[in-house]
Amino acid sequence: ATMATAMTVPQSPAGERLSSPSRRISPAVPSTDQAQTTQHGTTSGDPLYERLVAEAQRAKQSEPAISCLLNRTVLHPDVTSFNQAVAAAISHRLGSLCGTSPDICPEAVRDIINEALESDERVLGWTMAEAVREDVLACVDRDPACLTILEPL
Repeated sequence: ATMATAMTVPQSPAGERLSSPSRRISPAVPSTDQAQTTQHGTTSGDPLYERLVAEAQRAKQSEPAISCLLNRTVLHPDVTSFNQAVAAAISHRLGSLCGTSPDICPEAVRDIINEALESDERVLGWTMAEAVREDVLACVDRDPACLTILEPL
């Protein structure tokens, strides 16, 4: 039996549905008219982002050593969407690779990545946001060692 959903499931350029039957969250990007107010704990209208924040909060409680990383990325007060969490995580990693004398500005990198994720431009039939969401969910669906969407992010 299939369940009706308000979000559409992305399809490959050939039109095949890419969601596996085990997936519990649609990889579709929520439409802009859905609610996306909020700071960690309130509803964003995006079940993938809500799951990410919940997993990050649980990880912060169970693994205090990574709380600083989570507070700078997924749980940062300025991060209010899945796309922003992805941009924050990538820019943080790039910035941390530079060591004590960064050659890049992490905030500028974050803004560039976020802009790319918000773009409607399609490459091979996908927006960047759709592809990233699909990849994250594929990791959880297909890799038995990957238990949360926080891990591939």
